[in-house]
Amino acid sequence: MGRRGPAPKPKAHLELVGGKVRERHRDQVTAPPGAPLEPAWVEVMGLTEELAAAASAQWDRVVPPLDRSRILATTDWTVLVDHCVAWADYRQLVELVARQGHVIATAAGPKRNPNSAALVSARAALVASMVRLGLSPADRTRLVGGGGSDHVDATASDFTI
Repeated sequence: MGRRGPAPKPKAHLELVGGKVRERHRDQVTAPPGAPLEPAWVEVMGLTEELAAAASAQWDRVVPPLDRSRILATTDWTVLVDHCVAWADYRQLVELVARQGHVIATAAGPKRNPNSAALVSARAALVASMVRLGLSPADRTRLVGGGGSDHVDATASDFTI
């Protein structure tokens, strides 16, 4: 079950919009802004060449606009890796189910393709990672960039998957 109520506003957001910074906000830890380094998908993460190529392409699509918006911190590496791997898994399963179909023939008769269930799980993981990174218009409204005089707004086309 999720948490109740709206998500708490980060201290940086409250300061930016002139909101009241309460005592509970004073000790919030903030990470330095900046994009983390892309992992070695095959060597370190153990992905196949095909999955590594899809994950790397997604990294190249997602990280630059988020970094320009000053949303990323160097500590966001795990979230970004999870998103890119979820994207690669999702793409692979979409192609597999498209070839095999949602129903497959077995000796016991037609059955639901097990890859269809895996596709549903992969889609759920992908959507969850997209929410955490603010990759939909509604989710982007909840994110706060680093601000500052060199703040650059990313366009909607920067976030197209």
